[in-house]
Amino acid sequence: KRDRNTPLQYDLKVFNSKTASLLHVLRCHDKEVYVLTPHPLLRNVMLTAGYDGKVILWDLNLGKVVKDLSDYNNEDVRLEGQFTVDGVRLLISDSSGYVTVYSCAEEALYKRTHEEQFFDRDYISLAHDHRGF
Repeated sequence: KRDRNTPLQYDLKVFNSKTASLLHVLRCHDKEVYVLTPHPLLRNVMLTAGYDGKVILWDLNLGKVVKDLSDYNNEDVRLEGQFTVDGVRLLISDSSGYVTVYSCAEEALYKRTHEEQFFDRDYISLAHDHRGF
């Protein structure tokens, strides 16, 4: 039972699954973490993201930050994060409806893409029945 006078902690703890011993305490987030996603190929790499707007890649073997991908100009809540199957790209969605794509693929592939992209259905008019609903 948590003491109501104790401030919340947003630490992530890494345990050895065989011995149940604590390996590392990952400290970086200031609010709830709702994204905890393993890299599909690199077993020691984990993604965390959450309500503090931070996006962090961790090395679980070392218990250290590999890369802080946080956009400190945009503190929107991060709702979901997922690696592509090949592990080359990372997609993060936020509370404003944006999806940010991070990639370690060649930069030339992204030179032609538009900064903002929309789906056709984003602009389809609402249909109303005869009662106005």
